[in-house]
Amino acid sequence: MEKDTVFMTLKNILVTEFHIDAGSISLEKHLESDLDLDSLDAVDLLNNMADHLEGEPDPALFKGARTLEDLVNLLAPIWKQT
Repeated sequence: MEKDTVFMTLKNILVTEFHIDAGSISLEKHLESDLDLDSLDAVDLLNNMADHLEGEPDPALFKGARTLEDLVNLLAPIWKQT
């Protein structure tokens, strides 16, 4: 269930902060080629998620994330329990 929460939060941030159409967001989407997110956008995305994460995540941890699913899998273990 946690991964669903992480994905829905990411999706909401991508829609509201990055103005990406909700219908074009799925786990399979590539961050750069499909969603047009560059490294600066990735930092902004992490900053927008800070309230949902335990501690300060190391941005280098996310360098290997290519898809939204990769990002969800990296974030789920450090997601704050509600």
